[in-house]
Amino acid sequence: MDASTGQVLEFVEGKNEDAVMEALQLFVETITDVVSDLAPAMSKAIEKTYLNATHIMDHFYVTRLVSQRPEHLTEEERQKVREWCQEDAPLRHLYQSLQHLRDILKSETKKQANIRLKQWLDRYLFNDYAVVKNIAKTLVTRREALLPCVLFPYSNGIMEGTNNKIKRSKRRVYGYRNIQLW
Repeated sequence: MDASTGQVLEFVEGKNEDAVMEALQLFVETITDVVSDLAPAMSKAIEKTYLNATHIMDHFYVTRLVSQRPEHLTEEERQKVREWCQEDAPLRHLYQSLQHLRDILKSETKKQANIRLKQWLDRYLFNDYAVVKNIAKTLVTRREALLPCVLFPYSNGIMEGTNNKIKRSKRRVYGYRNIQLW
């Protein structure tokens, strides 16, 4: 897809490296930047087809990897996260802060959670990187709601899921004035 226009450039049957390369070769002359997920076949095809283009990992996949618990990642994904953290200081600080937040969420008492949260805030509230600092500021203002979150298993996930279904249904039927027009 062309990121500037949103126009779909090509559909490919298959996900292997050869199929992807075949589609990518149609646009060799015009491509300067390529955004993709972490699929190995896609990465290899991009590297072989676009020697001078910048290969950019999609934010969604970076966010997913960085926000996952390390034990839930494959060894290849953990290695990728290590490489990114070595190359990119802001990402490293964000990753470390998220891992330290996990320690707060593992607290077993309110006192322990309070101590861990205070230590986290002392470390990250005045961080050099805006994203980490903004997360810390948000947690300061929501501290009283965060501490019980650590101790109680309650979630509004079901309600949020239901709300999402309602919103999607409303979007789908936008423009229909009555049930007979469906």
